Order: sequence, then structure tokens, then C-alpha cells
Amino acid sequence: MKILITGGTGFVGSKVVEKLAIAANSVLVLSRTRREKNNNVEYIGRDEIYQVFEKGLDVVIHIATEYGRGDNSPSTKATNYDLPSYLLKLSEIFDVKLFLNTDSFYVRHKHTFHHMDEYIKTKEMFKKKLFDGTYSGVKRINVVLSHVCGVGDKSEKFLPWVIDEICKGNKVRLSECFQELDIIDVDDVSEAYFVIISSMGTIQDKDEYEVGTGCVIQLRVVIEKLLALIQTKINVNKNNLLFGKNQAGNIEGTFRADTNNIKSLGWKSRKVIDDSLLEMVVERLGKLD
Repeated sequence: MKILITGGTGFVGSKVVEKLAIAANSVLVLSRTRREKNNNVEYIGRDEIYQVFEKGLDVVIHIATEYGRGDNSPSTKATNYDLPSYLLKLSEIFDVKLFLNTDSFYVRHKHTFHHMDEYIKTKEMFKKKLFDGTYSGVKRINVVLSHVCGVGDKSEKFLPWVIDEICKGNKVRLSECFQELDIIDVDDVSEAYFVIISSMGTIQDKDEYEVGTGCVIQLRVVIEKLLALIQTKINVNKNNLLFGKNQAGNIEGTFRADTNNIKSLGWKSRKVIDDSLLEMVVERLGKLD
């Protein structure tokens, strides 16, 4: 099977690429930087997109995401709307069987995450185009990710940042952290994409799959777990965790994925959060040495 992936060098995308390549698929990764072909994985530039479609593709997976750093960021619309719109058009022209769009729980709770307005707006725009338009022959699937964690995430992401700050002995100013999140490991997420693609013959056009554990945990509990794990490795001061000192970051709510659809395909989350957090702590400590 020949598969094109955007965002294939990022945190989630790289894991999906690895999973699909191991299964002997031919994977083409749309990348800003040129890289050498590696086993079943080939990296292409934007100037090669049309030619790749001409040669034939079975599946397109759009994972690339731009969260934006301010209102009306051109790169946010370009990544979240313009690029997938172009790929979707080519998918219809060149008889691609399956188009997977990657969405997130933030979009489902747009009235809560006001600081992500531009990201949410552009993601909603493309989902409307994806499901409201007529694209004959292409099965269109929306994949809604919960809060993804795991080894390999960027240091500026919240949980890796918290780990780094605790390990450095810095004071960590936090909100109350009472929100309840559905936190899933990136390895389980990559398995979900694999299962959806493997079920291409049975899934229906415009199906939507929420990918999470189906369970929630309070963010404060997660941070306290991280502290306890770090304390088994190095000496740290628990009083450096300053809950309630960043009131501007306060978010309330419970954000749980409805996993019934994805489970109907035979998928389920396997990695428990304690294992994911331990792996992250070990990784971050290794990088700080």
C-alpha cells in the first residue's frame, strides 16, 4: 500500500510513519527538509506533491498541524486548511481510496480553549470542507486525538516542560490544574491509525474516530505522579510546584474521548499512564544530563 503523510517528522506523525513502514507499506513523508530514503520511507518536498499523486497513492494522512502564535497567522491557515484542501482535491482527481484528517479534542471544546481560537477556526473550516463537499471515490475519515503524551515529545509541550522544570530545581508556576484529561500514549495513537487503514474495506465514508483511553485523570494528579517518579531518580523539592500561581491558565472541564467507534475496529489503548510518564521522565533526565 502506498501512503502519503503530512507531519510525518513530528511527534505523532513520526510514530505513525514508523508503524506503517514496519508493516511493509511504502510511506511518502511530505517534509520541509530533504532526507535520505530509509527502508520503506521516502521524504518528498511540496514541489513533488502533484507528481506523487500522478504515480498513484492509496491513502493520504494529514497530521501536520500549526497551532499559531497569534491571531490570523498565515501559517496556521496554510497548514490546517490550505494544504489538506489541496491534497483532498488531488485525492479525488487521482482516485485515492482513503483520506484521513487529524483533528483534536480542543476543537470539540472550543469555548474552553479561547487561546487556541485561530487553530480551532482553521481546523473547523477544513472539517466542514471534508464532510460537506462531494468527493467521489474517496473515503473521508476524521480522527480526533485526545491529549497525546509519550517519549519523543517536544520540550515546549506542557508535560515535558513540567518534567524539565522540576528536574532543574526551578519553581513551576501552575494553574489549579483541576481539569480532567483523557491522556493517551503516542504508541497507542500510531496503532489507531494503523487499525483504521487496515480496516479500509469496512469503514464508511465520513466516519469519525475519537482516539483516547476513554478514561480521565485530573491534571494535578498527573503532575504529582511526575514529581513522585522524578523523586525516585534525583533529589527535588516538592515545594517548587506552585499550584494556583498562574490563574490565567486555569481551565475547567472533563475531556473524555468516546472510543466506541475505534474500539469497534478491534483497537484499544494498551499503555497505562504510569508507564508513559515513567518513560517520559527517563527520557527527559537523559537529555538534561
